[in-house]
Amino acid sequence: AENTATINFLDVADDGSFMVFSAPGEEGTALWLRRWGDLAPVPVPGALGRFPGISPDGSEVAYVTNAGQLVAIPVVGGIPRTLSDSAGCCVRWQDDGNVYFSSAAFTDVFRVPATGGEVELVVSGSAESNWLGEVEPIPGSDRLLFTRCCSPGRIEVLDPASGETEVVTLGTKPHLIGSGHLVFTSEEGQIMAAGFDPGSGQLTGSAVPMVDEVSLAGGVSYPLMSVSDDGTLVYLTGLNTVNARAEFVWVERSGAAVPVDPGWTFDQGDVNRGWRLSPDDSQLAFRGAVDGAQDIWIKQLPAGPLSRLTFHDAIDRMPRWSPDGEYVTFISNRNEGFDVWWKPADGTGQAE
Repeated sequence: AENTATINFLDVADDGSFMVFSAPGEEGTALWLRRWGDLAPVPVPGALGRFPGISPDGSEVAYVTNAGQLVAIPVVGGIPRTLSDSAGCCVRWQDDGNVYFSSAAFTDVFRVPATGGEVELVVSGSAESNWLGEVEPIPGSDRLLFTRCCSPGRIEVLDPASGETEVVTLGTKPHLIGSGHLVFTSEEGQIMAAGFDPGSGQLTGSAVPMVDEVSLAGGVSYPLMSVSDDGTLVYLTGLNTVNARAEFVWVERSGAAVPVDPGWTFDQGDVNRGWRLSPDDSQLAFRGAVDGAQDIWIKQLPAGPLSRLTFHDAIDRMPRWSPDGEYVTFISNRNEGFDVWWKPADGTGQAE
C-alpha cells in the first residue's frame, strides 16, 4: 500500500484476497481497504478508527473507533453498528462467531457475538501485565491462545473451564493456519513459524524464522503483520527500534531532518506513546523511561534543560497541553485502569 510509513495496524482476510489497515484520513485515523488487484487502497466509508479485524467471510470488519467503541461495518462502507461501548485494542473476529478484543485498560480480554449481544470476560490480567490480547481459538477445542505482554511477551493457552493458563512460547500475535503451524512474532522482530498440536496446546518442534525485521511500530505486542488461513502473509518491514534511544527532530519543507537538540536522545519506553509542543512552541512534553519508570517529561526548547513532570511507578503516556500552557494532561494507570490526569506544567502540586 502507498504511504506505508503511516500504516499503524492491519489485518488480512482469511482467504488472503485483501487487507484492511488503519492510517491517517481526512477526518482522523481511518480504515483503508486494499484489494491486491487494485492500484491503490481506498478508504472504507464511515470507518474512523483502528485495530481492524476482518470477518471470516470477508464481508465486514470490526474495529475500535477513535472514541473507544467496538463497532462493525461492511468492508465497502456503511453505518457502523456498536458491539461494545468500550474497547482498547487487539480486535480478532473468529470462526466461533465472536469478536475478541482487549479492554480500554488493555488488562482484560472480552468477547461479544458478532451479531451483537452480551459482552463476556474471557481472561483477566493486571496492570503489571501491561496488556492482554490477540485471541486465537484452537480448532476443535474450547481452549484459546492469547498474548500476554510484555518484557518478554508470551503466547499462552487458556482453558476457559478451569481458568488456568500455560505458556506456549515467548512471542506475540499468534495465528494458527491451515497447515497446522503457529505463526507469531518474536521480540527481535522476526516472524516465526512452528508446528502446533491442538490436542496438547503446545509446539511440536522448534520455531524457525520466516521473515526478519517486521515493523514493531505498533508496539512490541502489536507487530505490523497478519496471516490468512491459507498462509498469505502481510507485513510491514522495519527495524526493531522499540528498545533504541529516540531523538526528536524538526523536519524542514525540503524533507531534511534537523535534531531539536543535537546529541540529546532519550528512552521512549516500549513504543512512542505521544508527545506535544506547548501552545507557544517553547516546550516539548513527552513520555520517557528511566530505570523502568514511564513518566511525562518536559524539554525546554530549543536546547534548554529537561525536567521530569510525573513521579510514579505507574505507566504515564500521551501528554497534552491545556490551551493556556499552564497544565499538562496525560493518561495513567495509577488507579489500575487508564484514566486522564493533569498536573501544572511547572511541576508544582500533585497530579489529579
